[in-house]
Amino acid sequence: MDGVTLTDNSGRHWLSRALFVALIFCSLSVGGTIFASSTSQRAGASTLGGSALGSLHWKHWSTRFAPSSRSGAALAYDPLSSQLILFGGFNHGHYLADTWEWTGRAWRRLHPVSHPSSRSGAALAYDPASRQLVLFGGVDKAGYLADTWEWTGSDWVKLAPVAAPSVRSGSALTYDPSTKTLVLFGGISSLGQVTSDTWEWNGSGWLRIATPSAPSARVGGLLAYDPYTKVVVLFGGYNTQKLFRGTWEFDGASWARVHPKHSPPALAFSQLIAFPGLRNLIFFGGESAAGQIRAAWAWNGLTWRRLRLSRSPAAREFAAFAFDPATSQLVLFGGFRANHSLGDTWTASIG
Repeated sequence: MDGVTLTDNSGRHWLSRALFVALIFCSLSVGGTIFASSTSQRAGASTLGGSALGSLHWKHWSTRFAPSSRSGAALAYDPLSSQLILFGGFNHGHYLADTWEWTGRAWRRLHPVSHPSSRSGAALAYDPASRQLVLFGGVDKAGYLADTWEWTGSDWVKLAPVAAPSVRSGSALTYDPSTKTLVLFGGISSLGQVTSDTWEWNGSGWLRIATPSAPSARVGGLLAYDPYTKVVVLFGGYNTQKLFRGTWEFDGASWARVHPKHSPPALAFSQLIAFPGLRNLIFFGGESAAGQIRAAWAWNGLTWRRLRLSRSPAAREFAAFAFDPATSQLVLFGGFRANHSLGDTWTASIG
C-alpha cells in the first residue's frame, strides 16, 4: 500500500491548519480534507514503527540575532562561501524575501542588491556546473511562480531560460552527479493541481525528461541523491487526497519503485539529506496521518531505519533542513507546529 487517504475525524486544529496550507500552498485544500489530528495523536507520532539505527544528537542554539520565525524557507549549502544560505519563507500572513547565512555558530543577515520576490515553498540546491545555488519557483501573495535565480555569493541574479517547469510550489530539487544536472520533481500549481513531471537543470537551461514510468503526482516529496547507490531517491509526498509512503529511485533516465523491508509512515513536507557521517540519507519530522511527527529516519540504500533521538526538536513540518560540510552537522531551522511558525535553530550529529 503506497498511501494513506486522509479524513477529518476530530476537527481539532482544522481551521488553523487549512488557513496555513492555503497561504503556503495556495490551493492545497482543493478537492479534499487536510490533516486534522488530536493533541494525543501528535504526541504519540514520534513512536511510529521501525527498528533503531544509532542516535541523532541534537544541540539547540540560542542566538541573539537570527531569522524571524517562518515556515517553508529554502536552505542549502554554498561551497564557495562555506556557509548555509537561507531564503524566504512565510509567517503571520506575510511572505518573506530576506537572505541569511549560517556560519556554523551564528546567523548573519545578508543584503544583496537584487533578490527574488517574497515567497515560500521555493526549491533550492547547489549546482556545481555553474558553481552557484539555483532557486526555482515557490508561491507568493499573487500566486505560483516559475522563475529561476542564481546566488552568486553576494547577490541574486534572475535567469531567463528558454524553457522551464510550469508555475509551482513545493517541488523537490537535488543535484545528480551522474548526469551533472539538478533534478526537479513534482509540486503544486493553481487550482490545487499536483504534478508528476521530471526536469533537469544543466547549468543554463531546463529540460523536461520523458520517463517510461514515474511516481504519481505529488507535492512535498522528499528527494535527495544517494552517493552510495548513485541514484536519486524519492520518498513520500501528498496529492491533496492522500499521503504517500512509497520509495522510488531515479537513475537519470527512468524511475523505479523499490520495496524496502521497513518504511516510515506515509508523510510529506520534510527534507531528505545525505549525511556522510552515517553513509545514509536522513530526514526529520514531516506530516503523517497522525499529525506532525518528531522522528528521524535513515535510508541505507536497501531499507529504512528509525534513529534514536537525543533532546530533539519538537515535531514539525515545512522546516528548513540541510547538511553543513564545514561542521559535518545537520542544520534545522524553523518550520510549522500546531498553529504557528517556529524560529529555533538546531544542529545534529551522529553518536
